[in-house]
Amino acid sequence: MKKRFPLFIGLLLFSSSLLLALDVKPSKRDPFWPLVTSTGEIRDVPRLFQIEEMKLQEIKYSADGKATAVINGMTFWQKDRWGSYQLKEIQANAVVLEGPQGTVTLQLSSGPATP
Repeated sequence: MKKRFPLFIGLLLFSSSLLLALDVKPSKRDPFWPLVTSTGEIRDVPRLFQIEEMKLQEIKYSADGKATAVINGMTFWQKDRWGSYQLKEIQANAVVLEGPQGTVTLQLSSGPATP
């Protein structure tokens, strides 16, 4: 048993260094976004990314001036991917997405008018 422990540690260190050398990147899918509904049905993943259902809700700026966009309640940075779409540009009142339907611009909705 004592001879197996150094072998195990050596294999663990070797495999972790190999993964770092290969520059393996984790998936960008949000692990907190359920793919199963509350009724137990599996959501239609391609349907979740239909451009007609995407709504730009907010554009935020960090302390260092980098912009983020909130689309359908999820926050995205420039160059982030959402399904088959990539966020190409964040403008003052809009975002530019590129995907299967070509380049699409989502405008920031002004919301309900207040007196």
